[in-house]
Amino acid sequence: MNIPEPKSHLDVAINQHLVPQCYMREWSYNGGNSVWIYNKKELFNETKPENSDWSITSKSTKKINAIDYFHDLKAGSNYLPDDALEEIFGFLSAFTINLDGEKLETLTDLNRNYHRHEEWHIVDSTGNSISDVDKAKIEAYLNESRYVYIETEWNKAYENNWRSYITGIEEKVRKLKESVPPEEKEAQPAYGITKYDLDLIFKYLLIYDWRSFEGNDEFNKAIECVRNIIPEIMNLDISEEDRTHQEDTTVIDAFAHDLRLKYFIQFLKDDTGILRTCIDQYEKNLQICFLLTDKEHPFITSNTPAFVFVREDGYKEHILVARPTMIVSLGRGEKNHFIVSNLLPEQVEIYNRGIAKHGHLLIVPEENYDIATLFAEKV
Repeated sequence: MNIPEPKSHLDVAINQHLVPQCYMREWSYNGGNSVWIYNKKELFNETKPENSDWSITSKSTKKINAIDYFHDLKAGSNYLPDDALEEIFGFLSAFTINLDGEKLETLTDLNRNYHRHEEWHIVDSTGNSISDVDKAKIEAYLNESRYVYIETEWNKAYENNWRSYITGIEEKVRKLKESVPPEEKEAQPAYGITKYDLDLIFKYLLIYDWRSFEGNDEFNKAIECVRNIIPEIMNLDISEEDRTHQEDTTVIDAFAHDLRLKYFIQFLKDDTGILRTCIDQYEKNLQICFLLTDKEHPFITSNTPAFVFVREDGYKEHILVARPTMIVSLGRGEKNHFIVSNLLPEQVEIYNRGIAKHGHLLIVPEENYDIATLFAEKV
């Protein structure tokens, strides 16, 4: 029988960015290709900061904040939507496949038993067992095929328009800050920022939060609870040959990774699931504050561009470092209203210290940026 070629999608990136290149390019010094970085994870000395290496290096945005195949779903994933099952396993409907004397009836059965595919007894439509050559072709198809909906849809739905959108938002709020009378502290959508703009801000903040290397804090807490309930299972190592994603070395790693991808698909396909629930709650309960600075006192960013920032007074803000000159902050306030605030240099420093504390790979505006000041004890 004819075995199809693997659906390897050579036109879709293998090295997939958790922090999109379009986002990092706002900090680029050479037209979008490269940024200045400080690798805190490797160079910073937590116990004796004064002994840290403060070296800043240049990196291409193509080569940082990315993991191979991170957003792909493949044969053996804990979660495959129907169209992914059809794409990866659908051609096998022409065969009869048994394992341990039991027929694997559905595409879901095939996926659940993928890691034992070498033990499958496969019979063609004539009732004959397939040849070793055809079995090898099937194995190659399953090993090499990838469902790439998440990667392509992130790009189409949210990444392509990011830079023009966020630049336009900053231009609007700066004009607004200049034109609104001083006694009017709160600005309404009538001043140029529409409800659509506000809704999209909430979406982008949650997207960048969930897509980051660290991931959403509340999700991480829930995953840790699952680990603690059944640690003897969740902490089991996964052998290298059985890993769907090579970075997932334990059962809990794979479980959390696949669950994140499930949430992404629900959001991208149907605008449903946990991300939509979070966005709805944010829109209902929180108010946006646009925090502005100037080019002489820019914000840094990191591998975690959106996170919960804990201020010195204990107040929590969910922030997105949107551009070198603008942070989007969420706090309690009036629905569909927002605030625009110009920060003093010392206030910018406080946010930068928080960004440096939270992130592991810092992106800074220039080669000679004084990284050490971000970690120095305040007098």
